[in-house]
Amino acid sequence: MTALRRVQAVLDDWFLQHCHGQSGIGLAWLPACCNDFLRGRVNGDPPFRILMKRLFEQLQEAKARRFNLCATSSPSPLFEGFLDRFDPVLGVCAVDGRSPATRLKDGIPMCELSADQIEVGRHLVTQSRVLISRESLDHNTLSLPIFGYYVQFTGEEEKSGRFGPIARTGNLRRVWDFTLPRQGDAPLFNGYARRFINGYVPRFGQQNAWEQGRYERLPAELRDGWEPDAPKTLEHLACDDRQPDEQHRYRGIEALMTLKGDVDNLGLLFESGLEPPTFAKMAALSRQMNAFFAVWLPWHCSLKRPSVYTVFAGGDDFFLIGPWHSTMQLAREMRTEFSRYVAGNPQIHFSAGLSMTKPGLPVRQMGQLTEEALDHSKGRRDREGLLVKNAVTCFGQTVSWQEWEALWTIGDEIDRVAKELNLPTGYLYGLQFLADMAGRLQQGSGPIEDALWNSRFVYRTRRLLERQRGMDARARMVWQERLGTLLGGGISRHGSAFKLALFTYLYQHRY
Repeated sequence: MTALRRVQAVLDDWFLQHCHGQSGIGLAWLPACCNDFLRGRVNGDPPFRILMKRLFEQLQEAKARRFNLCATSSPSPLFEGFLDRFDPVLGVCAVDGRSPATRLKDGIPMCELSADQIEVGRHLVTQSRVLISRESLDHNTLSLPIFGYYVQFTGEEEKSGRFGPIARTGNLRRVWDFTLPRQGDAPLFNGYARRFINGYVPRFGQQNAWEQGRYERLPAELRDGWEPDAPKTLEHLACDDRQPDEQHRYRGIEALMTLKGDVDNLGLLFESGLEPPTFAKMAALSRQMNAFFAVWLPWHCSLKRPSVYTVFAGGDDFFLIGPWHSTMQLAREMRTEFSRYVAGNPQIHFSAGLSMTKPGLPVRQMGQLTEEALDHSKGRRDREGLLVKNAVTCFGQTVSWQEWEALWTIGDEIDRVAKELNLPTGYLYGLQFLADMAGRLQQGSGPIEDALWNSRFVYRTRRLLERQRGMDARARMVWQERLGTLLGGGISRHGSAFKLALFTYLYQHRY
């Protein structure tokens, strides 16, 4: 326990010094004996489950007293001499907005930690291995030591060479390979220990997409001169879902979609979801959960969704940025594959939030908007008022994954009907107000006029069909029934959430 306290003190001191208490690592521990790991039952519960329950309670206490600043042995006050560390010329770090800037990087004042984080992002997509050493190797080395160790990045062995002599001196402590899987059925091991810390970054590749017109609206400096290995900018990603119509004109809005999510009730699953609970099962579940997001997800993006950027994916959560429609499709694919990954267990699922933005918005604000959407998903309740989560929030609508799939099917059918009947977008835009009326009526929160939504729908649809040239009375009757089933029925079942299907269609066809 004394050694653990020393480790916690080292962690606290580093995070207070470099992160000013904004981030940290909390440890929780309990004394245990061999009998605490037995499968036998004491008062109805296995000893190991009792131990884990006490440990989780201890962890909650550790979270409530981060850094233990009120203890007599706590480190020096957080802000002692803090203002004296600001350079009058450099000022505050332009990245985190609170730390004293110590250097200029690309003309931007920033602190060492922010500069290192930028370097980490650059090296993760250009290098293959990470090296941990006691002394700097002066090889793509981060400027700030972490707990007394230096971190550096290097490429593949045939390009950067071996580091055996340094390892034999004891200076090199760890070497980890973090390259993405190359094939779906190939071994992940490439001769070095693996760490799944990489993510997928969209690149231009060999396809000259701007000659097809997809990027024609971008400024000239963004249209020309990009190398195949260059990462795509957010401006390019926002255009990647635009598709040509029959006249070869590109249509579809230029927008990004940010996707954020995590597994629901994971702590409860670890605490009481394993039967019988064992240390080996907890470790295996942790590794398997991380493998889906840290291994499968970037690999899937590289093959199926090449324009989606994995900002972070690992543990039990993920944060992605990509073209709006492709990212929505990726959310569906993730949910389907995750359900298959957990063998269809209905108790293991994740919630997600999606936020559509323009590429000029800072990534930090994108994340905040998507975090708010995720909070809505995490707060979904059933009709009895029980918290159920297992939801997705998009375009301001929170629905279950089953309802999301149903609305996606409706959106596909709207696309087919619109081609057959040449539905005007004005008619479809008007349906969103009827969906809001139906939604308020379902919740009992709107005016009495909301009960008229169905009659207004029937009237608008009849007027639409009467304006169709060459359509006889029988054909109008058939189309009235078909649109009533698809659109009117969809509004009746889904209320305001029906706008998910409408927006998905309309945004794909906007010029």
